[in-house]
Amino acid sequence: MLQVGSSNSGPTAGFTLIEVMAVVFLLALAASLAMVNFGRNDDRATASQLAIATAIEVRQVRSQAIRLGQDQVLLIDLDRRQIAGVAGSTPLTIGESVDLDVEVSANERRSRTLAGIRFFANGMSTGGTIRFGKKGKAYEVRVNWFTGRVGVSPVG
Repeated sequence: MLQVGSSNSGPTAGFTLIEVMAVVFLLALAASLAMVNFGRNDDRATASQLAIATAIEVRQVRSQAIRLGQDQVLLIDLDRRQIAGVAGSTPLTIGESVDLDVEVSANERRSRTLAGIRFFANGMSTGGTIRFGKKGKAYEVRVNWFTGRVGVSPVG
């Protein structure tokens, strides 16, 4: 029987944070799997597609740091032109036709050609910017050092 003035605002109404995070993780995983081809045949990939695929990978590294409660690092190898995130996943390979530039914290600069963006258990990071350019169009993946949030934006 429905009573006037009753509501569904009890402990069973809505979604828990864990349920929302699980759905977001599954969506990111599905998108990552869909974009894995960009890493394999990147000569066809545009700068925006590479930026989006990278942002997904960066978000997965951040999520893993929070979930495991320990630091996780996204590695950018400028010599091999690869971005490696979550252990066990296939690194994203950037073709020679795409310009790649990276700005990271000096503490995460491992060598002249190897850099990283570290995520802490609380979601914060060392921050950084990964820039992709192709055929006059450029996009940046920006990681906020304070919040650890990841954004993609066109440059210029």
